Amino acid sequence: MIQMRYGRVCLGGTFSPLHAGHMRLLEEAFSRSEHVSIGLTSDDMAEKSRSRSVAPYEDRCRELSEKCNGLSEAYGSECDIRMIEDAMGFALEIDIEAILVSEETLPGALRINEVRMALGLTPLEVISIPMVRMSDGRRISSTLIVQEANAGNGQIEGGEWR
Repeated sequence: MIQMRYGRVCLGGTFSPLHAGHMRLLEEAFSRSEHVSIGLTSDDMAEKSRSRSVAPYEDRCRELSEKCNGLSEAYGSECDIRMIEDAMGFALEIDIEAILVSEETLPGALRINEVRMALGLTPLEVISIPMVRMSDGRRISSTLIVQEANAGNGQIEGGEWR
């Protein structure tokens, strides 16, 4: 089955640490669109939305850019990464056609569409990607990775939990 190619899709997150679940989301975005716009949370937003520390914006952006450069080449898609200060980010721009989210962040995409419709904008196509699971069945997440690493229970290698 051939997947629909969008002109421009968006997604957002903190991406710290970057892991296999993020990579699945990014690969889906690049495989479905000519242009991928990524909202990367500012340090202030990342700090306010979680109880754990995250890498500085510059480090997160550099690592994400490196991954996206490879995906851009592999899928022939362009990409831009922009700092976002709130959950809406730049999702109210009119030329975005779809938003990719994990099952966990689906409510945020639905809220974005509510705001878009209230402003008279076309709602985004919402593409929800299933969460990646670890070998023990738990959903992979940055928080879980950090907790496990702090407990000495593994490490991240190439975006995979080991």
